[in-house]
Amino acid sequence: MCLFLETIKIHNGRRINLDGHSRRMNDTRNHHFQEIRNIDLKQVIEVPLEFRIGIVKCRVLYGRMIERIEFEHYVFRQPQSFKMVDGNKLNYTYKYADRSSLKELYNQRGKADDILIFKNGLLTDSFYANVAVLKNGIWYTPNQPLLEGTYRSKLLMNEKLVKANISKETIHSFHRIKLFNALLEWTGHDSVVIQRNVSLF
Repeated sequence: MCLFLETIKIHNGRRINLDGHSRRMNDTRNHHFQEIRNIDLKQVIEVPLEFRIGIVKCRVLYGRMIERIEFEHYVFRQPQSFKMVDGNKLNYTYKYADRSSLKELYNQRGKADDILIFKNGLLTDSFYANVAVLKNGIWYTPNQPLLEGTYRSKLLMNEKLVKANISKETIHSFHRIKLFNALLEWTGHDSVVIQRNVSLF
């Protein structure tokens, strides 16, 4: 059976953006399965006492129904270098639990810390996060990411991002690159310079 994944941020016991995660999970379930009832994650996620301090990653593994819920303390390590890779054969429209196809691309990174995945010559995402690039004070995010992140949707709604086509030929005309997802919230201190840290195919 094909399984899917939601990754949710827990901050000092507070469950972040459960409405957005519930919506994406139920959209995925409705697309792949018939005659299902929507699940409200607020009703099923209880944070254990040992995970109510600091930043915690909650993983919800599901198919037709929720299979299991896992918690682990989260430590972010900011990638400092990126390798551009060709992801034309990759399909990650839904957040599949099986990430083997993504890992195959990640293994092409060489000495870089992370990858930037391009499809049909256009930037989509990094290995584990949505991306944005900076030019003239404006942060741009790819028109067609591999995965429509819940936090990306929130940033677009709040007009912190502008959608754009970003090609492998033009990426070096941008100044900085930033990663973000449900666990990596938007700050001004976690971007890196593109010219020095993004290498070609």
